[in-house]
Amino acid sequence: GYQEGIFDGKETSTQEGFNIGFMQSILVGYNWSVVRGVTSALASFPEGLKERLIETQERNFMRSLYEAVHSLSAADVLRLFNDDILAKEGQEQSEDAEASSHVACLQEQSSGSSHLENYFGELQSLLSKSPVLNVHFPGDM
Repeated sequence: GYQEGIFDGKETSTQEGFNIGFMQSILVGYNWSVVRGVTSALASFPEGLKERLIETQERNFMRSLYEAVHSLSAADVLRLFNDDILAKEGQEQSEDAEASSHVACLQEQSSGSSHLENYFGELQSLLSKSPVLNVHFPGDM
């Protein structure tokens, strides 16, 4: 009975941890794949087509976004994601532990978004400046 209890406890704990991790990562992972895919597609366009579709300033921005995104390895992305989770947990613990004006001031200075979310925001900004490029994001429907 003791061994069965240990096994059942481990199984329950493992499933709960998986469920939490899945919920934390699914949207971030999806958005990251959209950023990688769209920047790769745009970068693969012939220069003449890029010139017709995207203004010069946006082309430069798109090129720098592509280079930034593709310079990150899978391990780098996982590290950024982990850092973001730890920062959010630290912020939540600070909020629970203190309700002082110092904590409120730090929260105002923080952008509130993660490193990986910033890339997605930059892509959305780029695409909104180019009316010819029409990409539908899940929240747009």
